[in-house]
Amino acid sequence: SHLSTQYCDGLRGIFAVYDPDDPLKDLYDVDDETTVITLADWYHELAPAAQNDFFQTGVVPIPDAGLINGVGRFIGGPLVDYAVVNVEQGKRYRLRIFAIACRPFFTFSIDNHNITFMEADGIEHDPVEVQNIDVYTAQRVSAILNANQPVDNYWIRAPPTGGAPAPNGNPNFDPDLTRAILRYKGAPDVEPTTNNTGGPKLLDEQMHPIAQEHPGMLGSGDPDVAIVLNIAQPNPPFFDINGISYISPTILVLLQILSGAKQPQDLLPSEQVFIVPPNILLQVSIPGTGA
Repeated sequence: SHLSTQYCDGLRGIFAVYDPDDPLKDLYDVDDETTVITLADWYHELAPAAQNDFFQTGVVPIPDAGLINGVGRFIGGPLVDYAVVNVEQGKRYRLRIFAIACRPFFTFSIDNHNITFMEADGIEHDPVEVQNIDVYTAQRVSAILNANQPVDNYWIRAPPTGGAPAPNGNPNFDPDLTRAILRYKGAPDVEPTTNNTGGPKLLDEQMHPIAQEHPGMLGSGDPDVAIVLNIAQPNPPFFDINGISYISPTILVLLQILSGAKQPQDLLPSEQVFIVPPNILLQVSIPGTGA
């Protein structure tokens, strides 16, 4: 739910769309519900209270735990069983990784394994073999895991990072506890003893979509409509766009529109409503120098 902070308190999930004509389907053998991986943060304080603290102080809330497939641990907490991803030696798995966190991003890796990045946000890319992938909030990434290591248990790691932490941090939070278990068929039901060996991380400049279509590429002519969105933070922690901050209406905008009483442009500042005709070349510029 994207109503305020509801999803931070757990009202969140994933929606996976499987493409029968995936141009990269020859690269993997298994792609089903067993290879879906969710990355999330968890707070012991309810989100509305944490949001209010943030608005009052500007101090970014730090999670108490990171979760993989809904399970995680925190310092001094119970040693709950980590989530397990089962694989069979010799098979190739498409891992669909979803970041459904409230704020941080995650660095995803699997001990002793390379993973091959091949898709981001529904767009297939030229495959790139790496060991670590940063996955940001609301991002979807697919990576191919070749189960080519000895039969054993291996740590899946996704430490959350990012944001400006509170001065004293959160005594419950250890990003290294954000783990799951990759378990080969035939391995004992125990926690792994493997180590994180680091290795190359996926870089932006390595990401090349397979489809080379650029309908609005530079040099295609002047735009029919040009919009500039200046984002600034004159009053931290609040942002504004073109000098205006968002204020929630007393009655939901969609309800006012559906009732027929108001038009969208009647409900928002005139300079913030851009009426765009269809079938035009639209240029949106976000300088990003004021935040």
